Amino acid sequence: MSFRENLQHLRSTRGLTQERLAVLLGVSRQAISKWESDRAYPEMDKLLTICDLFGCTLDELVTGDLRTTDADTLEDPLVSQAVSPVQDYTGYDAHMRGFAWKIAAGMGVIIAGAALAVLIDGLAVGSFKDAAEFVLIALGIVCGLALLVPVGLSHAAFRKEHPYIEDFYTSADRARGIRELAVSIVIGIAVILGGIGLMLLGNAVHEREDGWWTAAVLFGAALGTGLFIWGGIRYWRLDVSGYNKEQRQEIDPARRAASARVERVCGVIMLIATIIALAALFLAAPWASEHVIARVIVANFWLAWVIGGLACGIAALVLNKSQPDESQGL
Repeated sequence: MSFRENLQHLRSTRGLTQERLAVLLGVSRQAISKWESDRAYPEMDKLLTICDLFGCTLDELVTGDLRTTDADTLEDPLVSQAVSPVQDYTGYDAHMRGFAWKIAAGMGVIIAGAALAVLIDGLAVGSFKDAAEFVLIALGIVCGLALLVPVGLSHAAFRKEHPYIEDFYTSADRARGIRELAVSIVIGIAVILGGIGLMLLGNAVHEREDGWWTAAVLFGAALGTGLFIWGGIRYWRLDVSGYNKEQRQEIDPARRAASARVERVCGVIMLIATIIALAALFLAAPWASEHVIARVIVANFWLAWVIGGLACGIAALVLNKSQPDESQGL
């Protein structure tokens, strides 16, 4: 027997689909299909993993005839686990939950740093004020990036290690995800509107703008933005088919090139947005105590990142528009 025949025999006798075997081996379903049709051959580390998985030797797998081997001698705990009801044995759900709160916290911390800087602007006086504002903004950015960068790298590594995830979510899980998304949006909007309401009330009572009230708006924006991101990612994690589609697209050279173009364009857009945000903040800050326009610019410098994110989304749609949908036939 050939390797492909042995692999087909081992998989079919264990009741494994190509999808489940792909998850256990950390490859795509298309890779399993190519192996079983003699259109590709696995690397040595994958061959050894298959041997460990089914309890056979490399010689038996590559050149032997495993149809003559007693099935009981090939039983393995990993295979037994794989033929049980679908479950999350890749740790996908836990990974995505951690990804959600860390991304949300990172973005919230960056905006909260700006809120503290605005608050200090209304409380402190003298040269200490400018230094304190800079420290708080820089601290917020550093702490936010300390959350965003590692989780981004971790997510990229997870996607590379797990190119396919079998959908284990139930209808109850999806219904719960919709409720969580709705609650996070409603609470996020309420918090943001509450901050705006406090600012309007404070300005009406004191008949002048005050750092307290502007800071309240930014704190509301920080919490609200965090809730939007948290709820959105937790809901997005339920779209396992979308995850698998993106992974299939990354395998294709044309799709990989398109993704690289999108990443480069978005990188340039966000770099420009960051330059604009920091320039607006630090150039307008010295005039904020005397000019209303400068105070507005300082209070809303973070909008440059929001606009940059929207521009990235539009750029991605435009650049991917000409790419064919290869979901059919895969």
